[in-house]
Amino acid sequence: MKHTAFARVTLFLTCLLSTGGLARGALYGDYTGNGSDGAGGVVGRGTLHLQEQGGTIAGTLTPGTSYFNDCVVLYIDSRAGGFTDNTGFTDTLDAQRRAVSGCLNRDNRSTARFATGFTADFALVLSTQYGCGLYELHNGGDESLTLLRTLSMSQVGAAYQFGINWEEIGVTGDAAHYLAFESTYITATGYRSLESYETIAGQRGFGGTVTWSNFNTFGLAPVPEPTNLALAVFGVLGLTGGVVSGIGGLRRAAVQRKTCTAAVGQPSPTDSVA
Repeated sequence: MKHTAFARVTLFLTCLLSTGGLARGALYGDYTGNGSDGAGGVVGRGTLHLQEQGGTIAGTLTPGTSYFNDCVVLYIDSRAGGFTDNTGFTDTLDAQRRAVSGCLNRDNRSTARFATGFTADFALVLSTQYGCGLYELHNGGDESLTLLRTLSMSQVGAAYQFGINWEEIGVTGDAAHYLAFESTYITATGYRSLESYETIAGQRGFGGTVTWSNFNTFGLAPVPEPTNLALAVFGVLGLTGGVVSGIGGLRRAAVQRKTCTAAVGQPSPTDSVA
């Protein structure tokens, strides 16, 4: 009888997950700044909330200070391939492109190196002063970054709301609704601070190099093939000792998974942006 019950649970979960039953549930994530306030604490002492609404990723950015006049850039990894740093980005045509590139001109660059396992495909720029836009990343000079869409951002109290579509970042059809991101607070001239929703270390500003040691994730990672999934379910159930805790373990692991490598240091709360 016990083996029959386990077999039924395994079959149920296999069918549910392989058809996206759990994957299409309500997805949300909350992210806090790394504590740095050298650029005022907009990101370093602020928060970011993401939630799926149909085919849209709805975001709420709450700055840690009311003085929000530079650019929040979210680098997004949502497909295979991508960039491990920004050294090939020299698009300086306008404020948003300079923020994405981290570059004012050939002699003034804020080098960024992404965490191990993270390769950026897109960049989302959010700014009250310079507007908002979603870009596909490419190496090259002016107009090499592809503007996919100009976004609107509305203020609600102390927070700012925005949204992008999954298909705009290459997640279409039955693909798992999942992405990774890294964040930076940077001026319209490309001068980078050490404020982030992740762990970041290095030298701020032009001539400096910053390195992320982790990245955030949102959504549910792709599920295993049915055969492997059945084995995984038995493992989870065996470790947690029950059906309910087994399902909860899968859910928590999928929604709140965060990939980290060894931290290389913490930013100083006194770091400032000139």
